[in-house]
Amino acid sequence: MNNWKKLIACLLAAVMMLSCVSAFAETAEAAETTETTEATETTEETVTATEATEEALADEEEAAPVLLATVNGKEIYDTDEEVASVVSSYSYYISYDPSLETYIMAMALTDAIDSAVINEKIEAAQTEEKQAELEAEAQKIWDSEVEWIATQLAGLTDESTEEEINAAKEDALSYISYYYGYDAESYKAAYIRGELVSEMLTEYNGGDFTVSEEEVIDYFNELVEEAKQQALLDPDTYANYVEYGQDANGNAIVYIPEGFRGVNHILLDVDDELLNNYTTLLAQLEEQDEEVTADEETTDEAAAEETAETTEEPAEPVTQEMVDAARQAILDSVQGTVDEIMQKLADGADFNDLIVEYGQDPGMTDETMRQEGYTVHNGSTLYVEEFTDAAMGLKEIGDVSDPVLMGSYGVTLIHYQRDLPAGAVELTQELHDSLAEELIAEKQSLAYNDMIDSWVAAAEIVYTEEGQAIMDAAAALEKENSEEATN
Repeated sequence: MNNWKKLIACLLAAVMMLSCVSAFAETAEAAETTETTEATETTEETVTATEATEEALADEEEAAPVLLATVNGKEIYDTDEEVASVVSSYSYYISYDPSLETYIMAMALTDAIDSAVINEKIEAAQTEEKQAELEAEAQKIWDSEVEWIATQLAGLTDESTEEEINAAKEDALSYISYYYGYDAESYKAAYIRGELVSEMLTEYNGGDFTVSEEEVIDYFNELVEEAKQQALLDPDTYANYVEYGQDANGNAIVYIPEGFRGVNHILLDVDDELLNNYTTLLAQLEEQDEEVTADEETTDEAAAEETAETTEEPAEPVTQEMVDAARQAILDSVQGTVDEIMQKLADGADFNDLIVEYGQDPGMTDETMRQEGYTVHNGSTLYVEEFTDAAMGLKEIGDVSDPVLMGSYGVTLIHYQRDLPAGAVELTQELHDSLAEELIAEKQSLAYNDMIDSWVAAAEIVYTEEGQAIMDAAAALEKENSEEATN
């Protein structure tokens, strides 16, 4: 395999930092051009028959396919789909940095060579019997997926009419085409190709891919050490990962720093009018404070001019007392429910059962979430400040907060459910299986690359002068960039 793709990714990151160039100068120049004389315009618009013929021949020559290489006798041109699609997908970046074209052409040509070798192997393995078997499997999976998506999109039931079912399936086909780019035939072709390559990969590997228990444990320990370093170097970012339950790449959290706890809560039903009144007054008070700060930064003269120009009567200012009164009205409105809940807790009721009975937070409908709670730590930015402060202010596991007003979210009672043990998380069976799958996928990827490399090495590849020039130029640029990075 090659390193073009990795190199392109780095270069594209730099290209995206370039700013767009203004077209003002070109517009001005175009405006000046319109002031030419009628005689000049006539001359510029006239093209001789000879010039037109030369331009047509030049365009035809430019558009002619260029042979770049042959792979076991199969010709690869710059206009082939495998090449052109790669170049086209990167054309936007090439327009900003033309030097990228060399790398992209080399990557496209290498991909086309790989594809030619793979296609040759697939054709050799694709017997009529195997083709029919895989087509039947692919059709079965396709029909099942279409039916499932149709049911989800249209809410089909056993009582749906045939007309409704057919319409839903048409919508499902459009959905699959739009979001995944497949129709039935292209899906079956991709499925068959994938299955044949998978079989050849298993044969190349000498059997199915497996990982040992020792490999999984070693991998887990490596991830824990990496997480420790990340938590040490960027604690705030890592704390956010812990709260979300996964890192930026979607991987499970395997290490917990000190100071994290799980809390669940009972979000109470609050009168919308009272809540809207409070949030409106609070927003107005904050806006007034910002205006006062801005006014203090202006000069007395500017303030006087602004006052002189203003003719509208100023609105009645919102006071802190008005906000506090609106807040208290909300708390008073739920006090009866709060008293009822606290009495049940005093009588021995389980807080989690009361979440089911009184709670309005959809996140607490899941039993696992009720048992484990939301992960919180000091300085958390994932939750509103009032929630974090109250959650971290509880002293002992089992403590319940006073009613907490969380802005537009309403009033809640927060329960200190548990502490998260600091250090490596438990290697549960679920996590174990997930890590094993990652290791297997990595082994498959490495073996796949090795298999393709071996096929390409055994193939007869002949570059034309144009194709060799592309590969040589890309290799030279790669060497130059590598030396610059080293220095």
